[in-house]
Amino acid sequence: GERISTMCSRLLEWCTTRRRYIAYFCLLFNAYNEMCARFGVPIAMIGGMVKTDCTDPEDSGTYCWSEEVKAFVLGGYFYGHAVQVITIYVAKRFTGFTTMYRVWLTISIIIQLCYPTMADFSTDLLIVSQAFRGLMAAIMVTYHFDYISRFSVGREGKVLISLVGAIHYIGQGTGGVIAGIMCENFGWKYYFYYQGACYTLGLVLTIIFVPDLLHESWYLTSEEKKSDTQRKSDPRRSKRLQAR
Repeated sequence: GERISTMCSRLLEWCTTRRRYIAYFCLLFNAYNEMCARFGVPIAMIGGMVKTDCTDPEDSGTYCWSEEVKAFVLGGYFYGHAVQVITIYVAKRFTGFTTMYRVWLTISIIIQLCYPTMADFSTDLLIVSQAFRGLMAAIMVTYHFDYISRFSVGREGKVLISLVGAIHYIGQGTGGVIAGIMCENFGWKYYFYYQGACYTLGLVLTIIFVPDLLHESWYLTSEEKKSDTQRKSDPRRSKRLQAR
């Protein structure tokens, strides 16, 4: 009993003195959502939205697409990656990376929730929407690494960067499973609603807990603000920024 009490008190102390990890958790949550969608959306489209055999009356799919349309819709996600460098430059040069991050996250929410309607309206609109999602995903990945590298150094920074990479692969591994289960048991439309809800929660957490300058966060203690200010001037961080 005493050991458990000691462990709980240490855990509570760790949580209250390292509140900046709240921001990192929000970013990891968004990273996981995006990687889930990267693999889940294609599975929901091909496995639930589209008929596998248009001549089979028992096929559970809703739409009958040609192989060319399927290829363009699925490939649209990667079209967005082709122009990510331009958008990232604009974000850092004119609008601020965090602002652009929130804007694209909002757009992604709208796209996820509107996928079922867009499928009824036009496949061209689906292709464009996929391209936007691909662009947004590229911005998110870059932002996660950029944000953590700005506010963490040494062993902490290495661990967090590694954790971001691990979350990406975990999301990719579980995204298809989640999509398959939801499409099989609830219907493909509900998968997109589920993803939209996850993105919405991520956006709310980001607005509240992920500011441009972490050491100015409202939820940090005065000791943590002082510590993060000192971390900002750490010579190791200065050398890393110069190396960029």
